[in-house]
Amino acid sequence: RNCMTQRALESIDPDKEDGNFFDLTVLSGKAWRELGLEAATRWQYLRERDFMEVFGMSKDAFGKLPPWKQIFLKKKHGLF
Repeated sequence: RNCMTQRALESIDPDKEDGNFFDLTVLSGKAWRELGLEAATRWQYLRERDFMEVFGMSKDAFGKLPPWKQIFLKKKHGLF
């Protein structure tokens, strides 16, 4: 993990960590279907901390990427 990512992880707002979240193994496997999650938005169910560790950016930054880049990254991490 680089220094910038470490600082970003330390500055995560705890309020963003409340809600319904699942591990990457659940979201990238077949279990997400049984949970009734939509395929295109299941990345949103990763905790902010887990998302940053996997994608190297915040969910907000990811949401601002062009669709082709989001698709590429979701495929890379088994979320497409």
